[in-house]
Amino acid sequence: MNPFMAFVALLVLAYMGGLLSDTRIGRNLGLASGVEYVMLGVIVGPHALGFFQFETVLVFEPLLLLAVGWLAAVLGLQYGRYGGERVPLVLLLWGIAIALACGAGVFCAVYRLARLFHWADQRACVLLGLGAAAVCSGSAHQAVRWATGGQSEERSVSRVLGCLGSADDLPPMVLVACLGFWAPRAPEAFDGGTLFPLMGVGLGLVLGATVAALLGGRLERSEFWPVLLGAVFLMVGLALRLGVPLLAPAFVLGLVVSILSPHRQVIRELVIETERPLLVPSLLLAGVLVDIPKSRGEWILVGAAVGVRVVVQFLAGFLLAAVMRPLRGQGRHLGQAMLATGGGSLVIALAVYFGQPGHVGRTVLFVAVVATLLGELWGGRALRRISAREQAGPVSEGREVVS
Repeated sequence: MNPFMAFVALLVLAYMGGLLSDTRIGRNLGLASGVEYVMLGVIVGPHALGFFQFETVLVFEPLLLLAVGWLAAVLGLQYGRYGGERVPLVLLLWGIAIALACGAGVFCAVYRLARLFHWADQRACVLLGLGAAAVCSGSAHQAVRWATGGQSEERSVSRVLGCLGSADDLPPMVLVACLGFWAPRAPEAFDGGTLFPLMGVGLGLVLGATVAALLGGRLERSEFWPVLLGAVFLMVGLALRLGVPLLAPAFVLGLVVSILSPHRQVIRELVIETERPLLVPSLLLAGVLVDIPKSRGEWILVGAAVGVRVVVQFLAGFLLAAVMRPLRGQGRHLGQAMLATGGGSLVIALAVYFGQPGHVGRTVLFVAVVATLLGELWGGRALRRISAREQAGPVSEGREVVS
């Protein structure tokens, strides 16, 4: 398929993604993470029908990176919020702790196995461990919103899961930022010393504060989109030019705008409508890039990463059920539900793929696809069951989880 026809097909998919942003329609036609579009990309990609080739995707790399940067900024704008309200501090800390435990476990398992199999040198093993940890350490409030139709009762089990998912986006972004300390730098990249990757976070802080100041006390939609789009695109361009990881600065930009702007709620409502239209074509192209592992060692690495995620999430579910009295007896259901992921993990994997081309990027992308698919088939089922039980009648379990 030539690039022009591919671009038209992507525009059609983006329009379909806009339709799926409607909760009622989307729940009937799609999945929470959008992994079905990754599978579609695999089918139309070079490994199956061959409509899309790797070279075609590379033509769209600049657009893909802009989309990834925008989606990271949207995650930052929504961080720590669920259902339009701030996540309670206790659940915010729980979400961060679970994500850190999952990321640490995945990193240790993948790094040790990569060294054991003499898969690559130490630097490549660290990059692989960090990338796999980043895509496996988050769950997703989007999955909860998808399963419940955005209608979670106050202090219900689904709301607790949504709050946990809204809190665990921060550790993956920290892990992605750490890639900059280990990744080899291009000869033309700016050399700013050992702590140079932190400059991207500083740029995100500065641009986020600038956007909040430019929007001022009165929000005009005609001014809002050029200001925010311009800031995100400038952030993406600077990150690529300077050679720093892309996602963390864009996430910080969105987070700072969310904190400083008095129009934070209106901004969230506006930008969340752009999430699905951008996510759908991005995931299709991600599916085209998926490369199935060719050795037993690679399969073991993928299985270890996904297996550690499953174990940690189930342990976290049982621990939550043990310390929170209203959740007693629901540890297995909580752990299963927390396996669900959103498109965030796939977006992170896509950024790693382009930031670390080669074996590291391909393996991390495949880990993300497997973890997301497992989360949809196993965790999504638990979420829908919890939602159906809550909507069928009064919720006895899960009430008064937080005050």
